[in-house]
Amino acid sequence: MPRRGRRCLSAGAAFRARLRPGTCGCEARAPCPPAVSAGAAVPPPSGMLPMSSEAVRERCARAVRRWSVLVPFALPVVLLVLLAGREAAPLLLPLLVLAARIELRAAGALAACGLALVLLADGLGPLLLIDAAWFAPLMQVLALIACLGLAVYPSVPVIRRAGGDDEAGRERTRLGALLSSLDDLAFEFDADGRYLDVWTARPELLLMPREQLLQRNLHDVLGQAEGDRVLGILRAVLADGEPREVEVRIRLADGRERQMLGRCARIAPSVATAAATVSCLVRDVTAQRQVEQALRDSEARLRTILETLPVGAVHHHVPSGTVTLNHAAERLLHYARAEVQRVEAWFARLYGEQAETVLALYLADRERGLDQVRTLDVHCGDGLTRRVQFAGCASGEHEVWVMTDVTAHERLQQRLQATQAAVDAAEDALYVMGEDGRFVDVNPAACRRLGWSREELLTMGVTDIDPLVGLEQLRAMREEVARKGHVRVESEHCTRDGERFPVEIVATGMPYGDGQYNCAIVRDISARRAAETQLRLYAEVFEHAAESIMITDAGCSIVAVNPAFTTVTGYAPDEVLGRNPRMLASGRQDAAFYRAFWQSLDAHGLWQGEIWNRRKSGEVFPEWLSVSVVRDADAGPQHYIAVFTDLSEHKAHERRIQFLAQYDPLTRLPNRVLLFERLEHALAAARRGARRCALLFLDLDRFKNVNDSLGHGIGDRLLEAVAQRLRAA
Repeated sequence: MPRRGRRCLSAGAAFRARLRPGTCGCEARAPCPPAVSAGAAVPPPSGMLPMSSEAVRERCARAVRRWSVLVPFALPVVLLVLLAGREAAPLLLPLLVLAARIELRAAGALAACGLALVLLADGLGPLLLIDAAWFAPLMQVLALIACLGLAVYPSVPVIRRAGGDDEAGRERTRLGALLSSLDDLAFEFDADGRYLDVWTARPELLLMPREQLLQRNLHDVLGQAEGDRVLGILRAVLADGEPREVEVRIRLADGRERQMLGRCARIAPSVATAAATVSCLVRDVTAQRQVEQALRDSEARLRTILETLPVGAVHHHVPSGTVTLNHAAERLLHYARAEVQRVEAWFARLYGEQAETVLALYLADRERGLDQVRTLDVHCGDGLTRRVQFAGCASGEHEVWVMTDVTAHERLQQRLQATQAAVDAAEDALYVMGEDGRFVDVNPAACRRLGWSREELLTMGVTDIDPLVGLEQLRAMREEVARKGHVRVESEHCTRDGERFPVEIVATGMPYGDGQYNCAIVRDISARRAAETQLRLYAEVFEHAAESIMITDAGCSIVAVNPAFTTVTGYAPDEVLGRNPRMLASGRQDAAFYRAFWQSLDAHGLWQGEIWNRRKSGEVFPEWLSVSVVRDADAGPQHYIAVFTDLSEHKAHERRIQFLAQYDPLTRLPNRVLLFERLEHALAAARRGARRCALLFLDLDRFKNVNDSLGHGIGDRLLEAVAQRLRAA
């Protein structure tokens, strides 16, 4: 036994130690484990593992083999006593100890030297006239040495095997301790698929208790078909020694299905095992397979979205360097997918000599998160060079680029810029009209918007493009211009294709020579009308949103709230307008919370989280608050928009769910989960304080008779009454 003290090895001592700490009778320095409740799992002593019946039998066999080493010494010992006499008996014990430690070659040398000395002494003793008084003991000692060598020589292989067996046992114990501390499962199988040993720190992943599993084989546990498949893999590992992986799906006792991945390796025969075995380290890969499936589904959705986009799109998988075009991109670039499937081919074909420059731009954009929109010259498959605008986004290992052919747009833009610089820089349409309302001159903006050429417009008048203006309206406008100097009206103009669009007209008088002319600057207000419509839509959303919305100015004075705000807080709009939102503070957030709140708003322009506020009635309630900053042209805060949702009902649901997770809904007593929690806490406290703890188990006798005779309703009432008495006790 180690110097530190003997361990509690007997079953009776271990049982007493589990019931009452300190009663095992061991001499170990560390205190005995404290008492545990009935049915609870008791951890083995430090450095020891639970032993199966096979392991116990194996340890006994090793002990028998070790003690059998002394059997070959029996005959030489008797011979030694006869030759050496009683005088040499005290030498036997140290010589036997020496024999148990001696090596094979040393034993042979010892036997040879002893025999030679016996012969030499026997032949030379009489010739040298040596005194027999001390010559006889000398001969006995020499004979003793020779017989000892002869005895040790055949026994050395047995000694070595016994020592190797003990070393293998100790190594197996250390390996078992290591495997039992892992979250994975470790098994050892023989060639027939029988379970030889099991190690795990998660017994809930085993399909049956360890003791039962050691009496089964793969077919008993996995079924015939799956067992044959796994057994074939194990035998292949035994045959060629190459490690292999095997994946199986199992169903646990609670009904959950788990995907398990095992790696099998061959264990060579040892002194403890006559045949080779297979070790299998098994890991639960259910979550990994679910993530992989989710990734495949996500990639499939991405491919579907890309294929249905009406614009050109390119998907780039960064690790593999693969590039995938959708159909719109193939039509735009005039390349088949296979021609630019690799990113190297993409840069080489599309950018030619500029590939290195474009690659540098791409790498720089990728470092910034692909937030740049680039317009590049692209060499297309039809031999033409087009100007293509790229807008990209990245997500992990994936990049998506949306392409737009802006060749025609840029050419038109260049022509417009040249025309505006040479003729007219005005962006709005400009008409010069005579007294009869006919056009005298128009600028290019008017031609572009209306769709007629300058020559065609010069043969037309206001009534030809404005269906809302007649001769009477035209005369009234001329009189107002003559009286005020200018007039501003809104009307509609009609294009050559019949499209009607709203315009704003600012007309002024312009005398020229002997005549009187009117100059009208016409602005298309389609975008403004759309913006006004959008604003009205936003106003409707603001008024009818289910979330509470509050808007403040830069000084944190409330400027607007929606009806949902009034519903949640109880404050009417006229009660909060112009006031600071701190009127809603509950006092549960300290100054440090608000400092972090404002730091987040200043740094990121957004803050969101859970906060407690107070209603008008004084009730404190939780809410999920999201505050964003609206900045002006100088990037300064202009308004703050707060959107929040009342979490009171959500919190109540959470409390209800937590109660149902830990208590029985009928008796309102703690369920098994909470019982185990409290039991573990009590056991831990008992261990720390070296105290005892007790677990009381109650059973209702003949409760089934109550259910069967009086019905389940009476049985439920009986359980509620018992629970109430237990709580009152």
